[in-house]
Amino acid sequence: MTPDETAVSKPFRIYKLESSLIETAAYNKATSQLILKFKNSLDLYTYDGFPILMFGEFMASTSYGSFFHKIIKGKYQFTKK
Repeated sequence: MTPDETAVSKPFRIYKLESSLIETAAYNKATSQLILKFKNSLDLYTYDGFPILMFGEFMASTSYGSFFHKIIKGKYQFTKK
C-alpha cells in the first residue's frame, strides 16, 4: 500500500500520547467521535458527538488525564469495544 492509499483508507490518525492515563487518541471527523485507548485496558472507548474544536483543545492540553476527567468523563456517551 502506498502512503496515499493508507491516508484514504483510514478516516483518522492515531496519536500516541505522553500520559499516565491515556495511551492513544484519535478523532473521526466523519462521525464526530473521539476514540481513546486507556493504559489500563485493552478496549477502545468511542465518545459520540465530540466536537472537533474540543479535540483540538484536548490535544493542546498540558494534561490529557486532567482534561479527560474535567471535560469528557460523564459528559459524552461512549461505547466500549
